[in-house]
Amino acid sequence: MVRSGIVAVPAVPGQSVFAFLGRHRVELASPYPPDECNRRLTAATGRQMFGTFGTLPLQGQVDLDMVRVSRSGNSRNSLRAWFTGRIYQAPDGGSVVAGTIGPGPASPVIFALFSVVALLIGGTMLAEVVSAAVSGHGVPPFLIAPLVIVGIYVHMLVYGPRMVRKDIGRLLDELTLILGAVEIP
Repeated sequence: MVRSGIVAVPAVPGQSVFAFLGRHRVELASPYPPDECNRRLTAATGRQMFGTFGTLPLQGQVDLDMVRVSRSGNSRNSLRAWFTGRIYQAPDGGSVVAGTIGPGPASPVIFALFSVVALLIGGTMLAEVVSAAVSGHGVPPFLIAPLVIVGIYVHMLVYGPRMVRKDIGRLLDELTLILGAVEIP
């Protein structure tokens, strides 16, 4: 397994709960020249069309000046790891593939919006429970739906970091296999 230098989350003191949504710098050294690395990545990369996924190990885009790929999968999970970078000529005749890796650019926006919605629903739910308790009425059954939404939110905060770390590791493993590369520490 390739090391990716990612700090484990949930948050440690002084670190955001959402730190796992950040992108991390990575450099891979390949013995192949840039043209061959580009050819290998292009051959292993398909394009997603209308929600269908191909049989190639990667999906995304590979051009002469930019690489943007993720592992192929069966979902449109916004926490899927994406590598975005470039292929450079190395002094030894091989290549350096350098860029960033992490969740897609929409992930922080989705988490921010879902956080606001979960906090509003959670706050409203708490106010309704307190109101029902003070007035002597039972807790209304419609509070089950907001409770499910808050539960999904907590689930994402607990399991999201683990999903991100696993997918980053798998994507790095796939890239190193395709390129015959090793990570530059």
